[in-house]
Amino acid sequence: MSFLFCVMSSPVSFPPTPDLYQPFYGHELLGIAASGGEISGKEGRALFRSIQELVARNISVLLTYGEMFPDFPGAYQRETKDEILKGLRNVLPDDCPIDDISPEHVVCTFKPDDCKLVGTPIRVDRDITAPVTIVGYYGVVDGRVVPVRKDDIAKILAPRTVENFLVTRTGGVVENSSDPPEKQGAVSVMFADEIDEDGGYRNFDIDGDKRKILRNAKAMADDARIVIAAGGDIPGEIFNVGGKGTLVVQRRNIVVGHPTAPEREIVKFVIEQNERAGNFRPRTEAERALALRHHLVLREHTPLAGCSLVPFEDGSMELSTLWSGYNGMGKILAEEAKRYFLSRSDCRLLFALSQLDNPKGEIAQDETVQRFQRYGFRFIGPLSDVKAKQGVPVPPHLKTYDTDARNPCLFVATREELSQRG
Repeated sequence: MSFLFCVMSSPVSFPPTPDLYQPFYGHELLGIAASGGEISGKEGRALFRSIQELVARNISVLLTYGEMFPDFPGAYQRETKDEILKGLRNVLPDDCPIDDISPEHVVCTFKPDDCKLVGTPIRVDRDITAPVTIVGYYGVVDGRVVPVRKDDIAKILAPRTVENFLVTRTGGVVENSSDPPEKQGAVSVMFADEIDEDGGYRNFDIDGDKRKILRNAKAMADDARIVIAAGGDIPGEIFNVGGKGTLVVQRRNIVVGHPTAPEREIVKFVIEQNERAGNFRPRTEAERALALRHHLVLREHTPLAGCSLVPFEDGSMELSTLWSGYNGMGKILAEEAKRYFLSRSDCRLLFALSQLDNPKGEIAQDETVQRFQRYGFRFIGPLSDVKAKQGVPVPPHLKTYDTDARNPCLFVATREELSQRG
């Protein structure tokens, strides 16, 4: 799963790209945790169609589910399971195996909860090999069947999966604002360490329903990559660049490196789409290949952000093809770029060319200017104005840049300046 957004002023609407992500998910196990409300009615039908598409793409699914009838705890386990099996059988091929993990394989300990005995799972004694596996909200303690929260079962099974979806009717986490619901987009990325123990979030208010989901996501993030999304959106969250859901990751699980072969195809696609949108300058095939060869990506299973750091013979290095998710991903990427630049003793000047967010507005208040200043760059000005001036740190090869076709602003940072920032 990947949440990719250009850091320029215009986000890009990416077309579906399932083939780009198939290498990351094919023949893997995907976890889905759904409450009773998400497995009944139209939400259930949408979820089952998502599972159908995943199985058709050779992705195995582990579905942990809650009660459809919470007002009558424990009374309708069979009805819930029958509803799930019926829904799956309506969409899956007749010869597709569906495995049902029975309560005796969910080994628990007791814990008091609201004057009831509720099990806390400590392990699941079953291999998961079927294309679709379901496990409900019961386990055993010393042979006694007890109710178990679906979220606790999902957490204990999370290390076996490549990714976990926490299903909600409304999709990802939305920042509470004055905007109408149809204009509110989900927060693309949240770091688990920024989520409070009660499910609150330090950057904005979270409503009560989403607090429980975020609390569960925080608890699971040590062992798994978590996505909060509507059941019908799951294939799109996996196979599209961008999505409607919210990815929750542990910051320490994010790594940086040059793209692998499958990641290179994603990076090529992102660069090409941003060029078409006007966020990146048009490049020749040779220039695009050079940017790709010097690309770095942040990844947590799949790419989350990336940039190119292209060195030139004059001792300068360009920070280019910069794309990232919001909520701090760009800052992590910028720190990695700075570290990479400082490791190159042959490079003295790091520069970037970027269009402003609002060219006619106040420069000091421009979001692009502020962003690059946070990264440690100095704003120099439009390239057409500065490339002919004396004493301005403009890389020599930019003197011939065609500013009539595109006139970006220049941002620079010297080795000394970045070293002093620490």
